[in-house]
Amino acid sequence: MIFLLGLCYLLPAQSDSVKTRVILVGDAGALYPDKPSVLSAIRNNIKLDKKTVVVYLGDNLYDAGLPHETYSRYSDIKAALDSQINLLKGTAAKGYMIPGNHDWENGGVRGLETVIRQQNYVDLYGEGRIEFFPKTGCPGPLEIEIGDDVVLVVMDSQWWIHSNDKPGVESDCEYKTEDEVINELGEILNKNYKKLVLLATHHPFKSNGPHGGYFTWKQHIFPFTELREHLYIPLPLIGSAYPIARSVFGTPQDIKHPSYTNMINRVMEAVQTHPHVIMVAGHEHALQLLRDSSYNYVVSGSGCKTTRVSPGRKAEFAARELGFATLDILKNKTVRANFYTLNKETKDTLKLAYSERILDYSKLPPLPEDTVQPVA
Repeated sequence: MIFLLGLCYLLPAQSDSVKTRVILVGDAGALYPDKPSVLSAIRNNIKLDKKTVVVYLGDNLYDAGLPHETYSRYSDIKAALDSQINLLKGTAAKGYMIPGNHDWENGGVRGLETVIRQQNYVDLYGEGRIEFFPKTGCPGPLEIEIGDDVVLVVMDSQWWIHSNDKPGVESDCEYKTEDEVINELGEILNKNYKKLVLLATHHPFKSNGPHGGYFTWKQHIFPFTELREHLYIPLPLIGSAYPIARSVFGTPQDIKHPSYTNMINRVMEAVQTHPHVIMVAGHEHALQLLRDSSYNYVVSGSGCKTTRVSPGRKAEFAARELGFATLDILKNKTVRANFYTLNKETKDTLKLAYSERILDYSKLPPLPEDTVQPVA
């Protein structure tokens, strides 16, 4: 049985046809000694060679990012960040880290200084193996070549919905307004029209989890279980106010919120000009692959904790399990999505929960007549 489990894991990963492997880990910002470790499982089971890229998808530190070093619990808090940095040390793999809302002090008034502090820490102790982007709280987008025909584009999605101090028109950011960000994203996509683009943000553009408005009868009858899992205090009818409000209006961290919806709409306007974009994100503490029209949305946010997720609503795969996703970019210009979950019985070992080819980017659709020919 052990041999069969190992064989199932190795088959999609050992092929010589893989040109670039992208490991997607989101929301790994806390250490729980009593739980299996996603990072340890990656270290023990995935070859971190020169064709491997690790992307941390935000919420790299809970609950309020990296505090000042004079804070009494500084060493304990930064340990989770150290574990992500150390995964890359001594390997041939390259790592990139983007911020999430918790890295911006969970949207607090000191969010900007907190996210810059984390960036400086990662860039200093990452020793070139891992880098933090975008820098200085700027929104991006930033283009990173990770293969001959693959481009990683990173954006700070918290910048869009952050209500406190953030870089704006008077900042030193290269792109200072929503219009400038979207114009540059369009330029990047146009320039890389013949390539595969992975667009990485912390906040997903589609989700079947709580941030996407998914609530069950449990949250309507026992609303306090949202605060503490076993707090079963019944509040029928009255308790429905919270899940209904989040499903309809949302908090700033929910897809239904106007600021969040605006970000999605603006970004998708630019994305729709490119035929081969895969959106990757964290934020939801689950594993999801959603397909809508010709677009694939990968959510990998269960790096240290899990929350509920619905298997329906355009989901090809959904799991409430600790784990991570990989995108294997093959030599024949196809992409295989793999979702790995941690075996509950055996610490730090993996189960291949899903593996499918999701995209063929070898052929391009004809350009509309009014479209400018992209740069070669």
